[in-house]
Formats: sequence, structure tokens, C-alpha cells
Amino acid sequence: MSIKDVCDAVTARLSNIEEDTLQNAEDALASWIGLIDQIDQLPINNERLKKIVDDTTAELFKDINISLILSVSGNYGAACVLARGCIEKCIYILYFLDHPMTAFEWSINDTDISFSTISEQMSTQNYFELATGKPASKSILPTKLISDLRKIYRQYSESVHGKYNFTETRKGETVISKEYYGSIKESASILKHLIGARLVG
Repeated sequence: MSIKDVCDAVTARLSNIEEDTLQNAEDALASWIGLIDQIDQLPINNERLKKIVDDTTAELFKDINISLILSVSGNYGAACVLARGCIEKCIYILYFLDHPMTAFEWSINDTDISFSTISEQMSTQNYFELATGKPASKSILPTKLISDLRKIYRQYSESVHGKYNFTETRKGETVISKEYYGSIKESASILKHLIGARLVG
């Protein structure tokens, strides 16, 4: 089997996408485009930081599109790798707003950051209140949102690391497809609420 054979198989799969799968992917893409539109509204006055955020957002847009293309071709494991990275990028962007020096160091590969460490710090009760200078809205509970996002991230990680019970071979395409599209839309919704909480400031 050659790379051309693989490409031909993927192309054939993409030319015969089921209507439900295509609609799920379109809905998921729309939710992430709405999220990216929100990111573009974040107040960033520092030009260096804005460049880092803009570049990271451009990568985010590319990755979510490729993730969805992989999903409609039936490659859910690979789609989860990129979906997990999209969640990371969004959390990094929010964190950079309050930690520009970390963003600058990260941009020149002078420091490593991790989703686990940052999301744990952001999940403290008063993080968003300190970031915005205003009380958190009772309708938006950042600690719960971060907790829910971490569960989705963990789910993707299980697939990324090849845990047997999380493979498509084990679960079957119908189950893993439902889980993927459900989680990809839910993660966009959670991130929208987190950005909404940040925009309050």
C-alpha cells in the first residue's frame, strides 16, 4: 500500500459523507467560528501580545478545520489529537491576557506551559474576579466550566494516548462519532462562556 492508496481511500470516504455526519461537522464548525469571533473581541492593547494571540488564533482556526475534516473521513483518533490542541490554544490565549510575560517567553520557546497547570490555576474561585476586577456573574461559574472542559480534555487524551477502551476499533464508529461531535460542540460552548466571563472586564 502506498501513500497514494491511502489518499485515494480518504478521498473516496470524503466523497460519500453521510448527511448526519456532514451536518454534525457543519454545526461544530459554526460553533468554533463563533468562538473565534469572540476571541477576536478580546481587549488587547499590547501589540506584541496581540501578534501572539492572532497567530495562535490562526493556528486554532486551521486545526479545528483539519480536525473536522479528519472526523468526516472517519479518522476520529487523529481528529481528537487536534481537538485537544484547540482547547489548549484557547486556554493559553485567555491565560496570556493576564500573563503577558509568559506569552512572550513562550513565543520565543523560552518557557513551557501546560494545559493542566494553567487550567488548575484558572479554576480557582476568584481567578476571573481578579482578572476582570468585577464579581463573577451568577449565571457563569468559571470553576465548573473549567472542570467540565478538563473532563473533555481528559477524554481526548485517552484517545490520543491510544487507551484501548477509547479507540474507534473498541467503541465502534457510531459511538465514537456521537462522542466526538458532542464534545467538540460542548467544548466550544464552554470556552465561549469563559471568554464571555473575561470580556466582562
